[in-house]
Amino acid sequence: MSRRENAGVLGFGAAACVACCAGPIVAFVGGLAALSLGLAVVIGSVGLFVAGIAVLAFAGWRRKRRSCCAVPSSVAIAAPTRREPSAT
Repeated sequence: MSRRENAGVLGFGAAACVACCAGPIVAFVGGLAALSLGLAVVIGSVGLFVAGIAVLAFAGWRRKRRSCCAVPSSVAIAAPTRREPSAT
């Protein structure tokens, strides 16, 4: 076989390999892409859920903290009384 014939056989083998293996390779890569997209959606949804819970918890904590420590604006305070010392 000449060099030119070897190149033709090699090219035919490469074309046969592409024709045979392209489908499974594309399916595998497509499956990885679909799985990645699905996981990104799930992880993003979980992240948004956790962030929402954290915001609500923080808002509740601030509201509770503000309400427990607030002093009413008008508090009645009795005038102090002075006791005279006893002369015993």
